[in-house]
Amino acid sequence: MDIELYRACFNQTFQLIGILDKEGNLLAVNDRALQLVKIKDKAEVLHKKLYECAWWDQTTPQEKEEIKYMIEKAAQGEIASCITRNFDKEKNRLVYVDFSARPYTPNDTTVKYIIVEGRILTEYETAQELKRTENFLQEILNVIDIGIICIDSNLEVTYTNTKALQCEQHKKSNNIRRKYPVISQGINFQLNEVQQKEVQCPRQECTNARCQVSFHPLPKSSGALILFSDVTQKRQMEQLMMQSEKMTSIASLAAGMAHEINSPLSGIMQGLQNLDRRLDPLNDNNLKVANEVGLEFEYLSQYMEKRSVSKIINSIRDAAERASSIVRGMLRFGRQENEIQKLPWNINSILEASLALAKQDIQLKKVYNIREIDFVLELDPMLPVVHCNYTEIEQVILNLLKNATQALFKTTEKPQIILKTKTAGDRIIIMIEDNGPGIPNDLRNRIFDPFFTTKDIGAGTGLGLSVSYSIICNGHNGTLLADNVPGKGARFTIELPCKEQA
Repeated sequence: MDIELYRACFNQTFQLIGILDKEGNLLAVNDRALQLVKIKDKAEVLHKKLYECAWWDQTTPQEKEEIKYMIEKAAQGEIASCITRNFDKEKNRLVYVDFSARPYTPNDTTVKYIIVEGRILTEYETAQELKRTENFLQEILNVIDIGIICIDSNLEVTYTNTKALQCEQHKKSNNIRRKYPVISQGINFQLNEVQQKEVQCPRQECTNARCQVSFHPLPKSSGALILFSDVTQKRQMEQLMMQSEKMTSIASLAAGMAHEINSPLSGIMQGLQNLDRRLDPLNDNNLKVANEVGLEFEYLSQYMEKRSVSKIINSIRDAAERASSIVRGMLRFGRQENEIQKLPWNINSILEASLALAKQDIQLKKVYNIREIDFVLELDPMLPVVHCNYTEIEQVILNLLKNATQALFKTTEKPQIILKTKTAGDRIIIMIEDNGPGIPNDLRNRIFDPFFTTKDIGAGTGLGLSVSYSIICNGHNGTLLADNVPGKGARFTIELPCKEQA
C-alpha cells in the first residue's frame, strides 16, 4: 500500500521529477516529465545522462552546460539550480522550467542519488523572472561610466542608460541628431560601418572635457549602438607625457647650446674686465704707458665720458651678464637627475628663506614697491623633512614668487601672495597663490615650454618655469601644476615625496 501511494505521488505530481546516480545517469523519472516531451517508454531515457535526453532538444548549448554544472554540484553534496527553456510537446509551446538538484545522502557522508525537480513556470512567473533579469542588467548598465544609446533604422532613440540621459540636450525630441547634436557631429549613421570620433563633452558644465564616441551597427535589429565616454583625463595624461618627453629632448639640446655659447661669452666677459683695468686712471701701468706715448689720461677720461664710452661698455656688460644668466639656466635645465645631491631639509625653512631673498631682489630692482604686497604664510609646522636639493627648491620658489609679483601689479586689487604647505599621505604639498589676473586658458598648456614668456621683451628669458618644471618633475620625482584659483588669480602646486625615491 505504501509503495503504491509513493508511486502515485511520484507520477501524478505537477512537478518534473528524476532520480540520478552520482554520474548523472537517469535511474527513475515520473510520468509528468515524460508527458512534457511525449515519451511513452521510459526505456528511451533511463540509464542515460540527463543532459543528453530529449528534454534539452530546444535548449541552447549554454543551458545544457548549466544543467551539467548543476548535476556536478549536487554530486559534490551541494544544492544547485538553474532555469532553462524547454519545449512542451504536449501543449506545443516553449516553456521556462526552474530546475533544482539535491543530493541524497542516507549516511550523511556519501552522495548516493541526486534528486532533480523541475517546475514549469507560469506566464506570470516567466514575466517576473524576465523582469528581474532586465532590472539586473539595467542596474549594471546604469552604474558603468559609459554613455549607451540605442537607435533604430529611423534614427530614433530606443534606449539610453543613466550616463546618456545626463548628456541629452533636447528632451522632447527622440531623434538622435536633435536629442544629442554634439555626439551626432561627424557620424554619417550608415548602419553598415563602425565609426569613432572625439567631441567636446555635451554637458554644458564640462567646458574643457572631451568625449570618445563610437558607433556600432546592429544588423540583426536594424539599428545601432552608440557608446561615449569621458577621455579628458586620458588626454591630460597624454599631454603630460608629451610634455615630459619634450622636456627631456629639449634639456639635452639646451645643455649642448649652453656649452657652445659659454666659450665666446666667457671671452666677452674677460675682454670687458681687461678694458676696465686698462682704462682705470688709478692704475700705475696705465699712467706709465700713457706718458710714454704722450697721452694725457685725464683727456682720455673726458673723451670717454663725453662720447659715452663707459655707458657703451656697461651696456655690453649688462647684455653679457644677461646672456650668462640664460646659459646658466640652460645648463641647469639640462642637468641630469643623477648629478643632483639631495639631503633632508625642512620645506618651511626653504620657503621662508626664499621669501626673504625674493623680497630683497624685488627691493633692489626698485620696479615694484615690496611694501604694497601682502605676504601670507600658512605653513604646517608638523611637516616631515624632505630629501631634496636645497638650492634647486629655493630656485623654484624664487621663480614662482617673482612671477607672482610681476603678475600682481597688473591688478587693481590689494596685491597678495599666499604660501601654503601641508601633507597628503606620503607627499608634501606646496601652494603659491596670488590674486593677480590669473593664467589665460589658451596659455596654460604652454607656460612650462622653454623660452615661452608673456613678459615684455627683456623682462624674462622664458626659462624660469621650464627649469622649475624640470627640477621638480625630473629631479625630485614630484609634480608641478598650474591652475587658477576660483575668483582669484594663479596657483602653482608642488608635490614632493616625503621619502627619497630610488
